[in-house]
Amino acid sequence: MPVLCCTIHIPSALSKDLYERPAAFEFNMDEANDFAVVIGIDQYDEPEFTPLSGAHSDAKEFITWLQTDYVAKSGLKKDNIIFNKQKEATYSDINRLFKQLLAKAEKSKAEKSPRGKLYIFVAGHGSGASLRDSLLFTSEHSWKLPMCYDLTRMADALRYSDYFKEILMFVDCCRNMRRYCALPIPLDLGGTESPATHFYCFGSVFGETTMEQTFGSKVAGVFSMHLLRALRGRVENTINQSGQVTAHRLVRHLSSAVQQWGASSGTDHDPHDEDVLKRMVLVAGFPAPVRTIEVELSKPEEGFALFSGKFLTPLHWQSEPVSKNLFRIYWEEEDLKIITVAVPRVKHCEAAERTVAATFDQRRIRV
Repeated sequence: MPVLCCTIHIPSALSKDLYERPAAFEFNMDEANDFAVVIGIDQYDEPEFTPLSGAHSDAKEFITWLQTDYVAKSGLKKDNIIFNKQKEATYSDINRLFKQLLAKAEKSKAEKSPRGKLYIFVAGHGSGASLRDSLLFTSEHSWKLPMCYDLTRMADALRYSDYFKEILMFVDCCRNMRRYCALPIPLDLGGTESPATHFYCFGSVFGETTMEQTFGSKVAGVFSMHLLRALRGRVENTINQSGQVTAHRLVRHLSSAVQQWGASSGTDHDPHDEDVLKRMVLVAGFPAPVRTIEVELSKPEEGFALFSGKFLTPLHWQSEPVSKNLFRIYWEEEDLKIITVAVPRVKHCEAAERTVAATFDQRRIRV
């Protein structure tokens, strides 16, 4: 029997507002012991380094996400967010930020509070010395006097500090290979045999650069823009059926979205296992994504059935009649890229009588 096959591509529509969040968002993550260190550097003393326009504003947008979209209705506590308020930051300034973090984390530990998450967001010029390294150029960095901050080494040290259960770091910096020696981390963090789970997400793979672009009236890092849209639930394919944005889905989205701008994003996580990334929830409480298409029947009395994927699994769907022979179909399905419509209604797709193909761009399947 011929089969009616319709290949449906399901893109994510861009919002008019880059950072708009869905009105239906419900807050349900309430970790009171989470912390964040947020750094954005636009200004550099070295004339050869082009001043940036979006790094500091991207950092502020990440803070806005933490305060309004992340945890509880009041957001992450303001005192738990540590941020360089100026558009420049020296090596000493960044050390000061991490010292503030450790003082707050030590106080939380002394109060016997449960370990929470640590978010690190960094945007600015940088480079890489190995596959998992990310070096941030501080404002006084120059060719003659390298002043690089080793972000990966700092995050690794924090993992073993016994202050946090998870460390999630997002770095929107170039990682093209330049032989700079990062200064040692001048902090004594102690140690534990049970390090925090980590997820490091880089704006570029090792040896590549990141970039910023003008989006409407805003200048933003390409990586930061796509990251924040995903964390705010503006990218449909990053949300699973439980309304969660997981690390696994975020990685998949960023790898595709950033590549469209001529670059690639990279990650480092522990352990290196996709199942761990699938379980690591970055934010939750979004409505499950709903897909829609229209099916137009030449013979309304025939009815139809829907199947999904390469293995033609019956699709659970709901319909709404638009007219006598036109139906609007709704369904919730993860990672659905192919649907098959069977006419007339059958239990097994192989029993279909007619074959028709359509693309998702048409939004309507005519049978």
